[in-house]
Amino acid sequence: MRHAFLIGLGVMLCVPAAAMARPRSRPPVETPAKPNGDAGQWVLPDDYPPAALRNNDTGTTGFRLTYDETGKVTDCEVTASSGYADLDATTCRVLLLRASFIPGTRNGKPVASAYTSSVKWNIPDNGDDDDDPDTPRTLPTAYKGQLVYTIAADGTVARCEAVENDGTRHEVAAGSGLVACPAGKTFPIPRDAGGKPVARRVTTTFSVAVDDVP
Repeated sequence: MRHAFLIGLGVMLCVPAAAMARPRSRPPVETPAKPNGDAGQWVLPDDYPPAALRNNDTGTTGFRLTYDETGKVTDCEVTASSGYADLDATTCRVLLLRASFIPGTRNGKPVASAYTSSVKWNIPDNGDDDDDPDTPRTLPTAYKGQLVYTIAADGTVARCEAVENDGTRHEVAAGSGLVACPAGKTFPIPRDAGGKPVARRVTTTFSVAVDDVP
């Protein structure tokens, strides 16, 4: 009988050990970051370097901004040069002065992160060409581009991406683009045929065709 008692006790001790399953950890609850204000106003026509204006220098400067938990920009890095040092330097100089963010959160706490986009430097139009009929005008050229963004299963949009005519891609700031980028906004939750929340990719295509006249 003593041996039977010990075996039974051993079985009883095993039951609570098997029942002690670790609770599954929940995924962190995150909200996306967004620019603080209109990112399209960070770099203005008046910021064009005078020497670049005189030389008709144009180009696109890609950049990466690093910001802390308060949304303050702490660093600017040129990720793609315009081909002109003064345009690249002005891009970061102005962004460090004007850019700021509403940081995203993880489980309710703001987190530091980074933001990438680009500035397209074009000579500002001062309107004088309309008064001078002898001034040559630039002919339209064929163009096809896209604005792409994803509506997440919770209805939020984290970022937008532009696909240029030559296939290059770059991030588009909230509120900017040929059609305003809806980054930071919340749409109605997209659902599949069964009613399950799903993500949806939205692509808007812009095109300009220049054809011969028969």
